Amino acid sequence: MDTATERKYASMDDLESLRSDNVAAKYRVSTLEEYHAAQTSHESNRASEQIEAGREPSLVSLFGVEFGMHPYVEIYDVMIEKQGNLIGLDIPGAREVVYLDPNTLLTWSA
Repeated sequence: MDTATERKYASMDDLESLRSDNVAAKYRVSTLEEYHAAQTSHESNRASEQIEAGREPSLVSLFGVEFGMHPYVEIYDVMIEKQGNLIGLDIPGAREVVYLDPNTLLTWSA
């Protein structure tokens, strides 16, 4: 299991600076916690609206933003299990479940 020791992905707290950098300006957003709730308890929230519209979620890589590279990391699935307060994700290239803070920012495809 991979637990984020340093922050690799943007949180909702980064949204304003990402919008000013035009990274998240044109995308719909939610938190990882909303995505988890929409998938596991079918809660109606910002993430469930995006799921119902057929959109796909992505993380925003802080490394990608910093170096002017493509910052979006596709998510395959959110896991039902949690590790403490952290929520597990299936991310391409990760050998194990990646656990992230519930406040992690998700952008949704147009």
